[in-house]
Amino acid sequence: MAKEKTLVSIRGTYKIDTHYDGKIFFANGKDCITFSIPFNNTQKAELLFYNDKKVVVTLQKELSENQLTYIKAQTVDFNKDNEKNIKGDLDQIATKFLRLIKFIFTHTEIKETLFQRNICEYCIDGTQWHIIPNRSEHYYRAFSIEMSLGDNQISWLQLFLDKEIEPFMGLHFLHNAMNSRDEVKYRWINATIAAELCIKEFFVKYAKNKDVNLDNFLLDMPSPSIEKMYGTILEDFTGEKSIKLKDLEDGMKIRNKLVHRYLIDENIIPTIQKCDLYIKNVEIAIYQLLALLYKDNQYMQFLYGEMKKRN
Repeated sequence: MAKEKTLVSIRGTYKIDTHYDGKIFFANGKDCITFSIPFNNTQKAELLFYNDKKVVVTLQKELSENQLTYIKAQTVDFNKDNEKNIKGDLDQIATKFLRLIKFIFTHTEIKETLFQRNICEYCIDGTQWHIIPNRSEHYYRAFSIEMSLGDNQISWLQLFLDKEIEPFMGLHFLHNAMNSRDEVKYRWINATIAAELCIKEFFVKYAKNKDVNLDNFLLDMPSPSIEKMYGTILEDFTGEKSIKLKDLEDGMKIRNKLVHRYLIDENIIPTIQKCDLYIKNVEIAIYQLLALLYKDNQYMQFLYGEMKKRN
């Protein structure tokens, strides 16, 4: 007979690293914003986002007798499986929240790395919280960021969480291109990688929404050129081509030259101004994909419209 499990509340506190110093401001001077985040299909976690730069995630888990002993004991050795089973959902939820703010609201100053503070706690009786001994190498840096979240953004953020909308992973490379102090050629290459990855992610998510299998198209066959993916193929799926198709075509040609010929011809390296414009055009192209993917989401349409205005 299987031993009964105990329902335990688990709480983790996080700090988020950023590129710049600054402050954070919430609408109407609020000290904290509360979000509800779905996980494991049927469960929901509570996430508190404080204006003193803290993110606190709380959820409930059923723990075995062995796992209870692990979180209570002061001298038990580190166990990778227990750490993952007990704290893994906390990390995933905090990371998901971070990625939404960074990529959907285009806060490039936020780094993607979460630094967990040495505070992870558990509660069994609903009142008393106890610290789970730290058995791994966690540390944190101060969270300081100059940004604001208005009431509308807070509402949209909760909607994104409820509908489990996630940004393209390829935006990681775009933000690298935006923030990097590397040479122009590396920024240009990163921006092009972002364009390539995001269009493929778009097709995967678009096909999933339409219950179409594109595995052969995306995985087994040679990858179509970027001009075809943002051009005729995108038009076949959605009825429109990328508004930045020509810029993406030219950008890919320059990327290829930077990869294969820059050692013998330094004149092919673009100016900083041209690179910044290319990165902006890639960003607009990607947000057009998000607007096409989430046509019923008014905020995605608003973001895309604002992107085009700033061009």
